Amino acid sequence: MPRVGDLSYIPPVSAHLKEREVTTTLLGANGKLGSLLAAYAKQNGASWRMQARSGIADVIWSGSFDAHNTGDIFETGGTIINMIGETGPDAAQLQDMNVRFVDDLLSKAADARVAHVVLASSAAVYGADLGRPFVETDPPSPIKPYGESKAAMEQVALAFSERKNSPAITILRIGNVAGADALT
Repeated sequence: MPRVGDLSYIPPVSAHLKEREVTTTLLGANGKLGSLLAAYAKQNGASWRMQARSGIADVIWSGSFDAHNTGDIFETGGTIINMIGETGPDAAQLQDMNVRFVDDLLSKAADARVAHVVLASSAAVYGADLGRPFVETDPPSPIKPYGESKAAMEQVALAFSERKNSPAITILRIGNVAGADALT
């Protein structure tokens, strides 16, 4: 059974999927980091599908799993890169978008037999400065609601990865993306 972050696990590809290109879908392609990834993918010829709530995107989707076009996000054998999330100070919103949304996303991805889901977490899960660079094995010890919500999201993903039908899950603990603040 694959574990979160197990890059050695590559799910088997069904014969019918080998006959066509498998899709990578970037959720949140018009957000701060999503737009950087979208630009990089386009510049390098990646044929990713881009999702946004409005504007120019391959899939316009509200982010509501009750929306009529929710199925457009999930492709059997595909990869989803989730950059949808909340960064503000409201703890309820942080819990809703960073935890509940990811739980629902993983459930829908498993139902659709998506092969891989990449989730954006944050170095904020580590909490206070330890006087040295953080390493992946440092235990989460968040001190603010944002970091708490991302740590809770990681726990949801870890628990989900234990399910028989789980897609492979990779969590990126993003720190500071140089140049991202220049977008505002």
